Amino acid sequence: MNSEDAPLILAVNHNRRNLDLLVQFLSQDGYRILAVTSLEEFDRALSAEQRIEMAVVDITGFDQSIWRHCDHMRRKQLPYLVLASRWEAAGIQHRGYDHGARYVLAKPTTKKTLRLILNGCCRHRDEADSFNPGP
Repeated sequence: MNSEDAPLILAVNHNRRNLDLLVQFLSQDGYRILAVTSLEEFDRALSAEQRIEMAVVDITGFDQSIWRHCDHMRRKQLPYLVLASRWEAAGIQHRGYDHGARYVLAKPTTKKTLRLILNGCCRHRDEADSFNPGP
């Protein structure tokens, strides 16, 4: 698979350093990354005409309007996972699922867990897109 065929992941994180680490990790696994640090950039990314396979949204540092963006992803049927600090995760879990998150993970999470989720979701969408039930 060439880089243009690689799944595009939307990475959302208010903290530039953490976003850079996430981008580095995802790039090593062959994903193309659209990285955003603000809600305005998030809006533009969701409005763009590119096919995003999945989003990874670290809610830490954003205000409550982050959930409006999550609702937008739910309406677009864009799978996403929410990352939250350990002390936020317990209270955020139900809220994340209510807004359409496929997963809610407490930070820090393992690379293995993140890799399994992304690989599974991106592969599942590829299979769903190519499904042909026959005559």
